[in-house]
Amino acid sequence: MYLEKLELKHFRNYEDVNVAFSPQVNVLIGKNAQGKTNLLESIYVLAMARSHRTSNDREMVTFKKDAALIRGEVHQRLGNTKLELLISRKGKKAKVNHLEKARLSQYIGQLNVILFAPEDLALVKGAPSVRRRFIDMEFGQIDALYLHTLTEYRAVLRQRNKYLKELKTKKATDKVYLEILSEQLSESGSQIIFKRLEFLQELEKYADKLHNQITQGKEHLQFQYESTLKEYQGKSVLELKQSLIEQYKTMMDKEIFQVLIRHHSSRLLVAFHTGEIPVRLHVIGKIQDLLQQCHVRLAGRVPTDSRLHRSRFPEHGPRDRRAAFGVQQLRVTAFECIQHHTIFIA
Repeated sequence: MYLEKLELKHFRNYEDVNVAFSPQVNVLIGKNAQGKTNLLESIYVLAMARSHRTSNDREMVTFKKDAALIRGEVHQRLGNTKLELLISRKGKKAKVNHLEKARLSQYIGQLNVILFAPEDLALVKGAPSVRRRFIDMEFGQIDALYLHTLTEYRAVLRQRNKYLKELKTKKATDKVYLEILSEQLSESGSQIIFKRLEFLQELEKYADKLHNQITQGKEHLQFQYESTLKEYQGKSVLELKQSLIEQYKTMMDKEIFQVLIRHHSSRLLVAFHTGEIPVRLHVIGKIQDLLQQCHVRLAGRVPTDSRLHRSRFPEHGPRDRRAAFGVQQLRVTAFECIQHHTIFIA
């Protein structure tokens, strides 16, 4: 898979532009603040229907314009796929081969991209929600059902939280309805936990092997998924569901009193092991190594024809570490610019 054509209208600083890409290496050269990063961002937005730089869609629309349009043509073995994403005040509209998708979850996955950006350091240094979002977005490209389940989960969660407020203010009294919502939340929540664990276990195999090579056998890398749900390891989806239902029943009165808006919390821990001693992740070079391992090896879960990598990432670390990834590297750099922009192509 590779992106063959890209068309932008009123996206950031691009009024109207058409770009044709080579199936091999593409180099973008320009002065600072000319739109190199904006172009890479548009590719990410075309694939994921969201920006990695902002949560405000209006920032992607050219000043004093009503909407931004991104079109792309993706070359695949079985034929080309045409993608279109319209961003306006009313929201987003996505089309695949000129057919509009009712949900964005049905659109995501048509173009698989992996982004390296300085903001990714938050995966290690930021809040647990950042790491959960990383898992959800990356895994969502591989498994469309996971993304659909996650959308359902969030919808039921909002509905349940609203009803908890009504119970607290005495606007509602029926706890049976709360139990129904809790069971629906447990249904989708159990599938999400199971898939996240499955995803991280698969990812750890690739990342640990590669990190061990990079450190010349001195260190091992480990992912640990922690949840407020007790004893979730090794359980089936059905067992996880039952555990969640029991937990919600136990917490019901407390939730009504306190109106706990959060769903069961979870976090992803990253540890490097030197011998038998786990050490805290603190070196920037190691952080970047980890992020690159995660993204590149994650692409291995997608069929070879479905890999496309685009990035904006500062280049650091010893040359032997960078070479260990075994991928072609495209550096998109700016004239008189210190920061490098790198694209990895599997």
